[in-house]
Amino acid sequence: MKRMDPRLKQSLSGAGAGMTLAFLVVLKLVSGSSGIRGSLPVFLAGIALGALMGWELRPVTNTSAFAYPVGTIEAFLLAGLWLTGNATFMTTITLTAAAVGILYFIAPLGLVDVLFTPVTYFGGMLTALMVLGSVESLWRTQGALLGITMSGILGAVFAFFVVMLRFLVNVSKKVGYGR
Repeated sequence: MKRMDPRLKQSLSGAGAGMTLAFLVVLKLVSGSSGIRGSLPVFLAGIALGALMGWELRPVTNTSAFAYPVGTIEAFLLAGLWLTGNATFMTTITLTAAAVGILYFIAPLGLVDVLFTPVTYFGGMLTALMVLGSVESLWRTQGALLGITMSGILGAVFAFFVVMLRFLVNVSKKVGYGR
């Protein structure tokens, strides 16, 4: 199996971090009345600039690169559950745990990778929410977008602890404690 290009991984990490940063900028500086469509240029600029910076700066990331698409896919799956009326608290938690559990099997390359993982995971959720925000039926479904957002926040917290655990397990094996 061919490995993913390191620059592509760095771009994915950068895109996720850029989306999260764009979200914070929108929260702070953009009027709430502009809505998702009015904030779209800021979000797209955040993704593009983050991806370009990741491509050029080449930080050492691995897990955070995979966290971005995992967060995006999870948000779309949750939206599907909401749209079909099958979203429950347990299905949401189970799907979030499964998505974050996948990240345990992708070894982080260092502490920077561990710290970037929840940021890029949440950026992936936000990217999906940017697309899903234009789906009118989700706006009419009571709690759908809020539920997906809360799942993203919870998933980002879980992702940090899961990836930190994996990092600590790897470090302990390197120093001889994991034999």
